[in-house]
Amino acid sequence: MKVIGYAGGFYKNLLQWNPLDIEIKEEWKTLDKDWKSIGNALENDPDINPYIGDWRRIGELGENYIYALGRLVACPLPMDRTDQWNLFNLALDPIPSTDGINLKYEEVVLMRAEQIWKENKPVRVWWSGGIDSTTALCALLTTKPVGAELIILMSEATKIENPSMSDTILTAGFDVKIEWSTKENMWTNTDRWDGTTLNITGECGDPMYGTFVVEHHIEEINEPWEDIFEWDDVNFIYNRPSGENQIHREKCIEFCREYIKACPFPIKTTFDFTWWLAFTIKWQWIDRRLFAYLEDPSGWKNMWSFYNTPEFQRWSMLNHDLKHKGTWKTYKWPSKEFIYKFNGDATYRDNKVKETSFPKTAPVGLDSIRNKLIMEDGTYYRKQKPLPPTINKWDILCKPTFERIKEKMNV
Repeated sequence: MKVIGYAGGFYKNLLQWNPLDIEIKEEWKTLDKDWKSIGNALENDPDINPYIGDWRRIGELGENYIYALGRLVACPLPMDRTDQWNLFNLALDPIPSTDGINLKYEEVVLMRAEQIWKENKPVRVWWSGGIDSTTALCALLTTKPVGAELIILMSEATKIENPSMSDTILTAGFDVKIEWSTKENMWTNTDRWDGTTLNITGECGDPMYGTFVVEHHIEEINEPWEDIFEWDDVNFIYNRPSGENQIHREKCIEFCREYIKACPFPIKTTFDFTWWLAFTIKWQWIDRRLFAYLEDPSGWKNMWSFYNTPEFQRWSMLNHDLKHKGTWKTYKWPSKEFIYKFNGDATYRDNKVKETSFPKTAPVGLDSIRNKLIMEDGTYYRKQKPLPPTINKWDILCKPTFERIKEKMNV
């Protein structure tokens, strides 16, 4: 049994499971959060509770800085696809080899759409109007077999983000069905997950292309990757080095030097570095982040991220130089060109930029999360309810990672 997704706090569970085999102090059992320790580096003090606060604290004990790197690329729940540093026992989509034919982007997009239609199910595409989901929609329309059913799930926000394409879809007589979503019904319509339809999102398009660097640091994308740790606006939790923070800052950067060695090409620039972190750490979380909100996530296999295929990943690794043309407006250019070939909308191609689309169409954030833990077999546990005492902690946690941490701690 492996974990598909997790969210929320596990403090009480960690005290119960005690995966580090340390002495559990009585006063720890009365705490929900130790506000004095959250946000501070873990000092070498035996009285500090390693289970309190965020997951970085356990990682610091074992010189495992995957949580800090997740924060660097706006990933709150990092899932390491190199499978070396995960704290949870995760089911992962592996990073493929770069061997084989280097397909053109358009070929990869159409191949994915054809693969989806071969499932012989009605297809529901979750269309926000953004670049990633619009690419998926254009591909599915291009390859749609005669008689196949395509459902377009859209909202009023879709019309605002992509007015030209919305008008075309609603008036041009495409053989499609339109479903209107609202923030009230987005997660609670369980009929979408009963297995009769296949739900397609534009997820994994972002980590395939890269991260925020292109938008905010266009003049610095070719600077040495280590320079990112000096940027004032980067969310690096050791950005104010002093005391223990300085120690962890140095160890974290050294951790990065080892971590990037798994990339199939040398990581040299800030763009290379942040793309690699998104590709390895953020990819799986992006693929699965919606499951935490579902009323019934047992049908998680009925939702596919359009870009989560070996072919898209291989394209991303082999065509790193094609992801932008040096400006924010050319970010995701191959996708924008694909859309333009479908609808001829030069204004969208030349001016559309990445937006955070989902909060406009669905309730997201900590308050909207329903599910704390989702397992590979579809078993799920609600956020507000305790996990059953019979659950095997090593079904949830990654035993080899905790064994390495214990070794570092000399437990």
